[in-house]
Amino acid sequence: MQTDYFKQEWGISKSNIILISGDGHTWIALDYNHGDKPKVIFIESDEDKITPIYHSFKEMLDHLYIHEHDEEEGLRTTPLPTIEDARKLINSNEMDDIIDGIHLFDSFIYDKSIHEEYFRYLLNFIKSGNEDLKDRAVEAVWRAVTAQYVIDKSLIQKVIVEIKNDKDPTIQYFFEEIEETVKFI
Repeated sequence: MQTDYFKQEWGISKSNIILISGDGHTWIALDYNHGDKPKVIFIESDEDKITPIYHSFKEMLDHLYIHEHDEEEGLRTTPLPTIEDARKLINSNEMDDIIDGIHLFDSFIYDKSIHEEYFRYLLNFIKSGNEDLKDRAVEAVWRAVTAQYVIDKSLIQKVIVEIKNDKDPTIQYFFEEIEETVKFI
């Protein structure tokens, strides 16, 4: 949201970019000069140098990992979880795994191709009769809707129909918030 300000302050002349991280001297940016799917670039503002890093934002995400330090083993890297990891967890029979799967699916909500699948899982949890899972599923829908991700209204409407008459005060709170937000979408 401050790309124009920082570009001016640091003398960056490249157009059609969004700065996503940096300290002034160096930046990571999304480059939209080649279409609506941005490339990821590295900008050295002091030297007016731009280096392509990834051909797409997805490629960058696929290369992210977590550095972990273990006293005995030293530094090791762990790949970030994938959508397949989320599917495995959400289909588990263990409550903790399912909850972790819901949270992991949340991290992929920007990807429209998983919305129908994710909402199908959430609706199944809402209908399951398990109060903990129902609460977690409705909360996940609430997070997605109130964060204003572009989600097909028919998916949200299926959840609204399912929870509108629920007597649980927590569910009613989320229902009202979801319904209010959907009015403005």
